[in-house]
This record gives sequence, C-alpha cells and structure tokens, in this order.
Amino acid sequence: MNRTYKITTILVSLLFLNACQEKSTIQNEIESLNINRADFVKIDTTFYENQSIETLKFIKSDKENIRLSFYKSGKKKSIIPTKDSQVHGECTDWYENGQIKWKRFYDAGNSIKQSTNYSENGNKTKIDDFTDVSFTEFYENGKPIFKRSDKLYVDYYINGQTKVNFVKKNDSLTKVQYFNENGDAVFTGTTDSKFALYQNDSLFNGEITCKFLDGQISFNQKYIDGMPDGKSFSKYGNRNMEYEIEFENGNEIGIHKRYFLNGKIQSTKNNDTKEYKEWDEKGNLVE
Repeated sequence: MNRTYKITTILVSLLFLNACQEKSTIQNEIESLNINRADFVKIDTTFYENQSIETLKFIKSDKENIRLSFYKSGKKKSIIPTKDSQVHGECTDWYENGQIKWKRFYDAGNSIKQSTNYSENGNKTKIDDFTDVSFTEFYENGKPIFKRSDKLYVDYYINGQTKVNFVKKNDSLTKVQYFNENGDAVFTGTTDSKFALYQNDSLFNGEITCKFLDGQISFNQKYIDGMPDGKSFSKYGNRNMEYEIEFENGNEIGIHKRYFLNGKIQSTKNNDTKEYKEWDEKGNLVE
C-alpha cells in the first residue's frame, strides 16, 4: 500500500467517524423534540463551511414544514413550524448549553399566548403576554421588576412585593397605590386625565414616601393641590436609582435623570435648555 493511498484511507475514515458523531448528536436532538421522520415526505439539508449540518427542513407537504437549525457542535439552536407560508405553532430558540433562550407561540403568523425570554442560566428575563397586551421584565432572582400595558403600570421590589400599582379604570380615572417592601400600603388614591392626584375625592396635599425593609427610602414625592412639587426620586427594587426629577407646580424643571437597572446613567433631559443625552448600558454615549 503506497503512502498516498494510506493518507487517503485515513482521511476517509476520519470523515466517516466525524459524520457518525455529528449524526449521533443531531439524531439525539431530533429525538428529544419527538420528531418522527416517517411523518414527513422529504428532508432538506444545509451545511456550514465545515460540512456540519446547519439546518434541517422536515417537509410534510407543500404547505407545511418544520425547520430545525443547529450550532456547529450539533446542538439544537431553534425550531420553527410553518403552515401556509406562515409561522404556526410553538417556536423555540436554545442556547448552546441546552437552556431555552426564548419560546413563542404563533397562529397563522400572529403572536398568541405568551412569549418568554430566558437568560443562559435558565431564569426568565421577559414575558410578552398577548392575552392582555402586557410585558413583564424580571430580576436575576426570577422576581418581576415591572409590568406594563396600556391599562397597567406596576413596579416591584426585588422580593416580589408590589411597590407601585397604577390601574387605568377609564380615560379619566386611574387607581393609584404605593407600598413599602414589607407589603404595608402607603397611599391609595386616584388620578384624573390631567394627572392630578386625589385622595378621598379631594386633591392630595402631602408627601408619599415608600421604604425598603431596612427603612431606606425607595420613593419620595411631595404634592400640592394634587400636583407634584419639589425634588423626587425613585429606586428600583434592587436599590439602584431609577430616576431623579424635580417639579414646580406640576411642571418638570431642572435636569431629569434616568438610570438603568444596573445603576448606570441611561438619559438626562435638561428642561431649561431642552438638551437630551442618552447612554447605553455599558456607559457609552449614544450619538
């Protein structure tokens, strides 16, 4: 056997071994998704530059298929079912470590139910709820940071306790509640269409101060005749500053500062000069 033939034989053997290993990894992933090849009339395949499988398209008919994509390691990356040229059914993306990255549900291309995003360690980071058109973001411990919709504005402490709860009853009435981290109610009232704050059907005059478990202030705002007045601030449930703002007779004055959850500055707005600046979460100025 000459040297060239030996090298060729070794290369072919290595390629065959690699193909078997790749097939085994991908086959395991396919089986984990309960995909039965017998249910499909055709399977289309695309490859990475290194010839590892990039996508598999399981074709059930001209109008229905399931698309699977893989990392170069052979680990599953995403699954997308389609019907009548529209995404239809449950879609999932995975991190390469096997944790779910996000999960979505579609009906003829339209988002339905809940779409959930996860961090690489498996914790929820965000839920878009299409049943009530709301979205919720989460702390690293899995507790909600806030929930928002056209009719709902809720902030939470890091222990899951509600901090602020605004519920829109109609175009001219919103119920307002503030709480301490221990769950004690601090204020209950309403606002009208002009955002004037009422308590017991009278314009509110006073101060709202919410506190963390150790007594530190999480929110503070003074009101005169139902309108915010003076300096105000609010902190996220993790104790980092959320915003700093100042009012005079209900109008913003001075510099309004907002912060990211990690405590870094997000934006500043100078109400006198109208100058606005914005930063990304790494601290870089956004041009």
